[in-house]
Amino acid sequence: MVRRIQAGHQDRSNAGVAMMRTADPGVTDSWQLVRDNAEAIGRCAEAARTASEGQRCTITVKAPRE
Repeated sequence: MVRRIQAGHQDRSNAGVAMMRTADPGVTDSWQLVRDNAEAIGRCAEAARTASEGQRCTITVKAPRE
């Protein structure tokens, strides 16, 4: 699998996602959720650090494509 990914000249991040997709298709959905909400998660992490306690934060979940 790794050689096939390298032969396709994918960067390391895409190669990792491809391997995760092969192992567990649901993992890539989770990864996409994190990528889509990276800024909101970063702000939330900073708020938690500043407050020294857990924070409730809002993210956006996109509707699935058909």
